[in-house]
Amino acid sequence: MSFDSPTEERKSLLSPTSASDSDERLYRAPSKASGLSRFTLFSIVVCIICTGINLHAFTSSYKPRITHYQDLATLRRPNQWIGLDRVQSPPEHAPPILLYPNLLAQINSAEPTHVYKDDPVRIANLRALTPPEDRPFKVTPQFSTIAEFRSIDYKMENCEIVVDPAHRGAAAHEHSNFNATLGGGENVIDVWRLAAPYSIDSRTLSWKTRPSRAEKVATFQMQYGSKWSHKFSCPTDTLHVFEFGAANDETYVEWTQDHREPTPGVVMYQSSSFTD
Repeated sequence: MSFDSPTEERKSLLSPTSASDSDERLYRAPSKASGLSRFTLFSIVVCIICTGINLHAFTSSYKPRITHYQDLATLRRPNQWIGLDRVQSPPEHAPPILLYPNLLAQINSAEPTHVYKDDPVRIANLRALTPPEDRPFKVTPQFSTIAEFRSIDYKMENCEIVVDPAHRGAAAHEHSNFNATLGGGENVIDVWRLAAPYSIDSRTLSWKTRPSRAEKVATFQMQYGSKWSHKFSCPTDTLHVFEFGAANDETYVEWTQDHREPTPGVVMYQSSSFTD
């Protein structure tokens, strides 16, 4: 817009029409900004509501199913030695295999329903609590110890269970884990074979729930430096469970046996049966 004189330009600036146009422009901008702010807020609220609905639908529809096997008898144990029966030339000499008990746990006749953990002490590592490999062995007039073994290897079906309290001089050996304690009286132990066709659940094992006694294997006196052993047949993939109990009121035997050096300890040896 052009003006012929400065006077006309001043009149134009001071005219009511020009003032109203400027005011309208000033008031229009806040109106647009307010509308945009309401839309943004509405969009955020809708997104939050949709996210909450989706999370609720996902968590309510996905419920993980955790199966706990309590009845181990239902678990299938397939043959691990397929085709080995067709081998024509068996090894001339197979050294015995040392087996550490799968389970070494205590039961108490004075507390028939009490369950003792098979890993009373746990070691903290970077990820979780790990049970140590050493296990206690204890026989008193109240306490008995149950040992469970499974013979697995093919054609190693001649087994021998050995109980070795070691000897007093073993404490001087640099690699010894000697910690056996024997009572001052006659420490006489009864050994029973238990009727346990399936592995024992240590979480429920007590004096009341222990397997029934199938037969008495032996009675022997525990002394330092004196081993006791018992030989028996152990077909492949069979379970062998023994109970060690006190035969008198004077018996007191206790130690902690190490998986890496089970002396003192109760272990089982599997020997070759290729020539049987």
